[in-house]
Amino acid sequence: MLRTSLAVCAWLGVLGVLTVFTLGELGERDWRLELLSHLRLPITFALGVCLVMFVIARARIGSVVGAVLLLLGVASIARWYLPASGVPGEGDRVRIAVANVLASNADYVRTLDALAALEPDFAVLIEVTAAWLEAVRADPRWRIEFEEVRRFSGWIIVIAPVDSPVRLDIARSVVLTPGTSNIPAIDMRLSLDGRALRVLGVHARSPVSLGNAWDRNAQLRAVADWTDAQHEPCVVIGDLNTTVWSPYYRTLIDDTGLRNSMQGHGAGGTWPGLLPQPFRIGIDHALHSDELVTVTRTIGDPGGSDHAPVLVEFAWNAEATEASDPP
Repeated sequence: MLRTSLAVCAWLGVLGVLTVFTLGELGERDWRLELLSHLRLPITFALGVCLVMFVIARARIGSVVGAVLLLLGVASIARWYLPASGVPGEGDRVRIAVANVLASNADYVRTLDALAALEPDFAVLIEVTAAWLEAVRADPRWRIEFEEVRRFSGWIIVIAPVDSPVRLDIARSVVLTPGTSNIPAIDMRLSLDGRALRVLGVHARSPVSLGNAWDRNAQLRAVADWTDAQHEPCVVIGDLNTTVWSPYYRTLIDDTGLRNSMQGHGAGGTWPGLLPQPFRIGIDHALHSDELVTVTRTIGDPGGSDHAPVLVEFAWNAEATEASDPP
């Protein structure tokens, strides 16, 4: 009787997982369905539980089905641990961090400590309120490279350790989607080993409603337009409020050819920060053009925020440099 009950529960679990996966793949048809696409890690874990239940129940067919589905789920996650293409050059490197500090988070010291532990050359901070800005100014470890005053959801600013050798040549506010959300991004330019590098710091809307989802998607399209307009190597870093499993994320990558710094380092999650990392989803990203390669990618402690910070160390891609050199 117990085995039968376990088998029935396992089959119901498998049916639920397949339903969530299928509906998530239809995410472009409805914003609520797209939310389901982000659950790849949890549903893969659920498949593992179902397989254990099938094995205990000695359900052979269920065990085979569960094993096959689990392998497919694991494979879709494991691909992010495969080495990325490209070879780091021997020149200078730059360490860029992004941290959504959470507007309501008043644990300034612990959150800034967690960011400092990552040792970035500079960092994009998102959802910075007036109180947060004062806390950063009061912390002798940091200097403010650029701040953008926003009328909602806090500021987006760029900070750097006081001893950081990296200086921004250009930093300006740009509205990627004028007339819609009017949410600004920060367009930056710096020099890395004598070559220009463009960096776009972005905070996309959280797609928790039809209107917000529409705005988020418009921002992602605008990011693609910004990337296509660049004549220099570029990085897009920020809270994109989407995961690599979303059809809208896939469209962004297809349209731009950008690479995700996750490749070779795993699909580590950043939100919600209260959960252990395997149960988080990765919505904070660092994307880059072919001329760069990710040397290291580290997810830090969230401190008092609901997001964990991400630190990515970039180097020039020696293979891309050689390919672009004249014969």
